[in-house]
Amino acid sequence: MAMRQNAGVSKIVGLGNRLNVDFSEMIPYLMQDSDTRVIALYLEGLDEPRRLMEAIKQTRFVKPVVAYKTGSSRTGNQASLSHTGSLAGRQEIYEGALNNAGSFMWTARKRFWMPHVP
Repeated sequence: MAMRQNAGVSKIVGLGNRLNVDFSEMIPYLMQDSDTRVIALYLEGLDEPRRLMEAIKQTRFVKPVVAYKTGSSRTGNQASLSHTGSLAGRQEIYEGALNNAGSFMWTARKRFWMPHVP
């Protein structure tokens, strides 16, 4: 729907439980994609966080990476566990690792602002 309404979305990739493809494999693809100007991630949990952080580090000077992490509350963490089979993990750890890698982490508590992206 966002693509049909010209909301500025060029691609939407649903990874499901990440059995075949993971975030760390999608980022290089989106980095090379000329239609993609910003990479946005919706994270419930991670199986290979180091691979994701390395992919973000390689991308951060080419395209901004924005991450939204679910499961910041006890209820959200339980929902993630029942939905994906993995615990969401501690929000502070994700935020520190993602920020360290060069990603901007957005939460419902933060106002979203991005500098102009060419």
